[in-house]
Amino acid sequence: MENKNYCCEDMKTFIEDPRIKINYNAEHRMYHLEITSTGKIHLIHYCPSCGALLPKNLVDKWFETLEKELNIDDPYDTEQKKLIPE
Repeated sequence: MENKNYCCEDMKTFIEDPRIKINYNAEHRMYHLEITSTGKIHLIHYCPSCGALLPKNLVDKWFETLEKELNIDDPYDTEQKKLIPE
């Protein structure tokens, strides 16, 4: 398999097929199902095809780092968002 970001060829296909709502957020290293009727997401921790444990996502670490290092407690606030480095 060319792309090492995915545990199996099926997962690679799921992520690349726009008809399937399994998404990958590289910034947060997060796999999730998108519920189109509600707009909500459901994190997945195991591949639905091969059962492999997926990498731990970085969402909690991201929030923790923003608060600890930059004193940002609401990264979605317009003013605080400007303080987040690229």
